[in-house]
Amino acid sequence: MNNYPNFSSDGYQIIRELGHNNIGGRVTYLAENIQTQKKVVIKQFQFAKLGA
Repeated sequence: MNNYPNFSSDGYQIIRELGHNNIGGRVTYLAENIQTQKKVVIKQFQFAKLGA
């Protein structure tokens, strides 16, 4: 079981995490387009939470 975000509603499935930068607040994933099976890179930005 993985804890990857679900991008299937956007047409992508995460394959694995490529890297993360805790200071910059971003995670980079290798993903696949569900329709074309082409590999893509997704960068997810994680901004500060309220009250943090």
